[in-house]
Amino acid sequence: MKRRLALALLAARRWMLAGDPEAVYPYSSPEKFFSDRLNISAEMIALAQANHPQHSFIHSDICNWKSDENFDFILAWDSLFHLPFSMQKPVLKKLCQTLNHHGVLIYSFGDDYGEHSGQWHNDTFYCSAIGLRENCQFLFNMELSIFHLELDQFPEKHAYIISQKR
Repeated sequence: MKRRLALALLAARRWMLAGDPEAVYPYSSPEKFFSDRLNISAEMIALAQANHPQHSFIHSDICNWKSDENFDFILAWDSLFHLPFSMQKPVLKKLCQTLNHHGVLIYSFGDDYGEHSGQWHNDTFYCSAIGLRENCQFLFNMELSIFHLELDQFPEKHAYIISQKR
């Protein structure tokens, strides 16, 4: 399974990043990866453009964003849990539908159900999630296979999943 996933990533031509572009640059070669970079925050886009002027960035709300192209790889890290609860499944469906056959989707989410608020750097922020079980069931229903699921920030309820479109 890991070998098949690695081969799919190596063959990927169109990559999309939703969320914090600065979070993944230390771990990737930006010259090869992420043909599309999407973020709702004008400040994050400005920071990314200043640090990586060779790339283009899309300032858009993922709830309203539409693409004419499909992707081989989508990374949505620490972005979906900021969506309104009513948009969790529609946005996840959009990401699944914009994957090419054998495309890989990696995203993080909260292992909780409903709407919540939390504290980070003395700020209160909104978050929502459909939980671990519903995320897994939704991916199965969208014909994605799950390769990895991890609660990676215990005791926080932060999880991420690696899946591939069948």
